[in-house]
Amino acid sequence: MELKGYTNIPDWMLSLDLDVYETIILAVIFGFSQDGESTFSGSQNYLARKAKCTRRKVAMALPKLVEMGLVIKIDKDVRGIKLCEYRVSPAFTGCECHSQGGCEQDSHNNIENINIDNNSLYKRGSSRFQKPTIEEIRQYCLEKSLDVDAEHFYNFYESKGWVVGKSPMKNWRAAVCTWSRREKEIPQRKRESRKESVLEHNLKVIDQMYGTNLHAQAYGGQADEQ
Repeated sequence: MELKGYTNIPDWMLSLDLDVYETIILAVIFGFSQDGESTFSGSQNYLARKAKCTRRKVAMALPKLVEMGLVIKIDKDVRGIKLCEYRVSPAFTGCECHSQGGCEQDSHNNIENINIDNNSLYKRGSSRFQKPTIEEIRQYCLEKSLDVDAEHFYNFYESKGWVVGKSPMKNWRAAVCTWSRREKEIPQRKRESRKESVLEHNLKVIDQMYGTNLHAQAYGGQADEQ
């Protein structure tokens, strides 16, 4: 069993709409790129070992993190070989040193010795969240081709005090991406959550027994559409 190093997950990552494997993968990439200059250039197999998941899960998680704007993918061509590196977007690191021209923390370029200290790299309250304007949200949606009503999004979180669940929002851009993805899933969820009433069931039974069309007359055949 490999016991080298450890990976610490900053508090701000816990407020994102990610599963446990995606969160660990993000935390590992953060460990290498938290100084704002370094990148993660390890393999997907390495990320899979760290997250205790399959390589396929890593291959699915990385594009999602990029799409959410949490991670930046950097493509490179080294002697005809295509390589890619990743870094966490400075907007989501919570490290104040990004705006000060650098970070005093040592960069973590040794893949076998990740050592992310949550207390030193990310102190609660060090990242000052600034709520976006409706125009900023609209512009971000245009850049990312997201089908989101910027005013609706703004009003919703304004009424909630800009919290996600019970935690203060850290990354409004990630919240916009999550909102867009959920909006696409709503029609399917509505279809899956629809429960057949007793009356509807009885009408179906009567139709089967007597060859009538009572169910279609009452429900327009919508319940059978999938």
